[in-house]
Amino acid sequence: MANKISEYKYREKKVKKLKKKILKEITEVRVDYSSFISAMYQNSKNGFFEIVNNYKDLINELSYLNSIEYYITKTNAFMSYSYYNDSLDTIIYVISDETIDLMLVSDFNFVNRIFTILKTNNTTIDTILNDTYISYKLISTFEEIILRDKLKTK
Repeated sequence: MANKISEYKYREKKVKKLKKKILKEITEVRVDYSSFISAMYQNSKNGFFEIVNNYKDLINELSYLNSIEYYITKTNAFMSYSYYNDSLDTIIYVISDETIDLMLVSDFNFVNRIFTILKTNNTTIDTILNDTYISYKLISTFEEIILRDKLKTK
């Protein structure tokens, strides 16, 4: 859907809110994982190497968090566009305002969704951390229906 270039500040404000929400999710996961790893280290007989061998998925997810954080903190994340016409005051963002609104619903967890995609699809973190993938494949149709319903009742 087309937006007005003159309403850029509104879009920017919404994206900042989304980035803040996602960065909070990242922090929460890191705190949870750090506590878990610390407890495992204290209870392990072979120390760190036992943790690495037994919890490769957890360690991979900690690495994914760094990639997600890097993507989120990029200035143009969620702001790329496929069409721009200054004379018509028109811009079409790759990720629609509606998709951003859905991701802002409190029940939607960006980090967990990325983890789920990585576990269930044969893909890499670099493949999915871009505006095009996020726009078209991050939220399933089923999930979209549920999130839209929650948006209406908000």
